[in-house]
Amino acid sequence: MTSYIIKRVLASIAVIFIVSIFVFSIIHLLPGDPVVMALGLETPMEDIERVREEHHLNDPLPQQYITWIVEMFHGDFGDSLIEFRPVADIIKERLPRTLAIGIPAFVLGILLGLLIGIVSAVRRGKAIDQTLTFFTTLSIGTPQFWIGMLLLYLFSIKLHWFPMRNLVMPGESILGYLRSATLPIICSCLQMMGSISRQTRSNMLEVISQDYIRTARANGISEKTIVYKHALKNALIPVVTVIGMNLRNIIAGAVLIENIFSIPGIGVTMTNAINNRDYWVLQGCVLIVSFIAVFGNLVVDILYGYIDPRIREARG
Repeated sequence: MTSYIIKRVLASIAVIFIVSIFVFSIIHLLPGDPVVMALGLETPMEDIERVREEHHLNDPLPQQYITWIVEMFHGDFGDSLIEFRPVADIIKERLPRTLAIGIPAFVLGILLGLLIGIVSAVRRGKAIDQTLTFFTTLSIGTPQFWIGMLLLYLFSIKLHWFPMRNLVMPGESILGYLRSATLPIICSCLQMMGSISRQTRSNMLEVISQDYIRTARANGISEKTIVYKHALKNALIPVVTVIGMNLRNIIAGAVLIENIFSIPGIGVTMTNAINNRDYWVLQGCVLIVSFIAVFGNLVVDILYGYIDPRIREARG
C-alpha cells in the first residue's frame, strides 16, 4: 500500500506542476494591461513602468513563471495591484470565510446524499423512494443562484429568520455563525447531495440484486448488516468518485454562493481579480482551487485502494 500511495502522490505533484503552467499562461493571455487598469489611464508612463519593473512584467514569460514559482515556494504569491498588499495576506484573510461555508456544506452533502441514497434503494418503489427521488432530481436540476435567491427571499426578507449578509465566523460567535451561515451552507450542499444520493441509489440497487446478497439473506443475516456491511462497501467506489469530484466545489463553488450571500471570501476575490486583471491574486486563487481538485483526486485514488484490494494490487 505504501508504494501505491507514493506513486499517487508523485503523479499528483506532476499534475500540479502542469496545472501551474496552464494557469500562468492562460491568465497572461487575458487582454489589457493590468498595471494600466489598476493605476488608471491618466497615470504617468514613468509610474507605470516602475510598477511593471517591480512586478517583473517586462521580463519574458518563461522568466516571469520561474520567478513566480520560486517566490511561491517561499510563501510569496506576489502583491495585489489593486489592494497594494501581499496576495498571501489576502488569501489568509478570506480563505477561512470560504472554508467556513464550503467544508460544512461538503460534509452535510455527503452525509445526506449517502443516507437518502441508501433509504431510496432499500425502499425501492415505495412512497418514500419516489418522494426522495423527486426531491434529489429537483435539487440537481434547479440552478444554484435561483435556490439562493429563493432562500434569501423566504427566510431573510419575509420571515426574518436569518440575516441577508455579514458572515460571522465561528471564533466570533457560534450562534451568530449558525444564523449567518445556514442559508449559504444549504444552498451550497443541495446539488452535491442530489448527485451523491442518485449515484448511491443506483449502485446500491445493482449490488442488492446480486447473488451473494440473496445468499446472506437466506443465511439469516440481519438486513442492517447486509446493507451497511456488505452492500454499501461494494457500492462505494463510484460514489467516492462523485465525492472527489465535488471536493473542488469547497472553493470553486464559492464564486456563486459568495456573490449571492455577500460573503467576502475567495469567490468574490476571484471575481474582482478577473474584472480588474489583478494577475497575482487571480493566479494564487486559481492555483488553490486546482490544488484542492488534485488533492481530491489523490484522496479518491487512495480510497480506491482501501475499499477494493484488487485495485490496489493492479495499480501497485
